[in-house]
Amino acid sequence: KDIDFNNHYTDNYSKTNDYQIATSYRYKLDHCSSLTASYQYNYNSYKDNRSLFLLHLLDDWKASSSHTLGELPSNLELYSTLDPHNSHLYHDQKSDNTFTLGYDYELKRDEKTKYHFNLSVPLKHSNERLRYENSMMDTVATRRKFVPEVLTSFKFRSRSDCSLELSYHYSQNLPSMLRMINITDDSNPLSISENNPDLKRTSLHTFTSYYTTTLFKHYGNLGFRLSYDLQYNDVASFRLYDKTTGVSRYKPMNINGNDMLSSDADLS
Repeated sequence: KDIDFNNHYTDNYSKTNDYQIATSYRYKLDHCSSLTASYQYNYNSYKDNRSLFLLHLLDDWKASSSHTLGELPSNLELYSTLDPHNSHLYHDQKSDNTFTLGYDYELKRDEKTKYHFNLSVPLKHSNERLRYENSMMDTVATRRKFVPEVLTSFKFRSRSDCSLELSYHYSQNLPSMLRMINITDDSNPLSISENNPDLKRTSLHTFTSYYTTTLFKHYGNLGFRLSYDLQYNDVASFRLYDKTTGVSRYKPMNINGNDMLSSDADLS
């Protein structure tokens, strides 16, 4: 299939603003344990203005050799070729308020034996507002969600200078609101991208164990790490290829059954 991309012209503008505010407080319960409380505010603003002009629609601009590089027609002619479907203006604003409660316990039985336990629970509330506009649609989408997370770890160090650390981390991620608006980008007719309004949040469980020993102290500390990740509703790009037309269609989708087991060793 012959596709004419001559004199396609895009006028893109994007701008990002973000800032963060954080504070924390620690209260010692006794000589072994303490409580912590912290607050963090994150703000992010992203603006994107994309205009796609199909200059080959103008009779005098079909041949790229008839005009010098960088030359453009008048504004009236230029905007008469604006692709209304694949041009857009959007503004994504996101603010996160995160309150984190933590508990820390450390016990020393003698000079070298030590037990250390830590639990942290971030309570995150996400607020997002997306304004999307082109000549085909004008929509405002908002989202207010709690995003849970848990981090915990236990560490034991023995008198023989060996230590074992076990940790668990649970987290969730919200899908991009832009990818959930029901729009299709066919600016490249051979590679068409579709969004998916049915995307779900992704959750991740991470289990980690780490063992270190100094039995080979002449060579350094020897460490072994074993980690297991279990993920639900991961976002992947689904591709459907039509061999009769040569067109590929891409769409984000949630998939399950994603897990990963990894291990490594280090000498320091």
